[in-house]
Amino acid sequence: MSKAIPATSEDAADAGPIVRLTGISKAFGDMKVLQDVSFQVKPAETFAIIGPSGCGKSVTLKIIMGLLRCDSGSVEIFGQNVTDAPESTFDLLRRRMSMVFQGGALFDSMTVGENVGFALDQHTKLPDAEKKEIVDLNLDRVGLPGIANKMPSDLSGGMRKRVALARSLTLEPELILFDEPTTGLDPIMTTEIGLLVTMLRDKFETASILVSHDIKNALEISDRIGVHYKGRLVTIGTPDEIRNCSDPFVRQFLLGLPNTPEGEAA
Repeated sequence: MSKAIPATSEDAADAGPIVRLTGISKAFGDMKVLQDVSFQVKPAETFAIIGPSGCGKSVTLKIIMGLLRCDSGSVEIFGQNVTDAPESTFDLLRRRMSMVFQGGALFDSMTVGENVGFALDQHTKLPDAEKKEIVDLNLDRVGLPGIANKMPSDLSGGMRKRVALARSLTLEPELILFDEPTTGLDPIMTTEIGLLVTMLRDKFETASILVSHDIKNALEISDRIGVHYKGRLVTIGTPDEIRNCSDPFVRQFLLGLPNTPEGEAA
């Protein structure tokens, strides 16, 4: 199951977007969590969406995966308009992309190996020996060799997140979505997760979209960053452009300043 790799990084840079969202809006009742959100992500690019906790960033990922549908706007995945696509279309697309949920979302009744191999069982007819080889390879990639027979309850929070990442790799996706990948992790494990995301981009040409309120980690590992505030992306730029951005909220968020009663930076 070896993935075709672009010949050069320039080829990937010249390719069309792997994801394009245009004018996306989504509300739950009276709560507008996304308002006219637009961005695109190219192959082998790491794109981060940062912003305060609970501001609706994760909804964007669920719309890309087809777990939620937008109220307005358009969604293109791998060059295909899927705004109103049926579930059967997303079933096929999900073989080319995967999502790492905030809590890992492992099946507690399955072993680590069964969790990592779940997509292989669902989408392939590979012999058991080959599936085991792929499971062991991906556990090794995330630094967890030899734990396939353990249960999720035997693992630390950081290990569970790495198992979830190993599971996301089994079908060799072109795109991985990360929902708050470093929440609850210590600084060392946060750095390790960042290195894994970077390795996927540099070694396997995998595109990543991650949502986070971890500013430091996002600035270190991302090619571009969108800053989310009150349902909108107030700016998009490279890490250096974000660091030097003059927008009041961006400055406030980067510096970790509290809000005044009027909602402005103190």
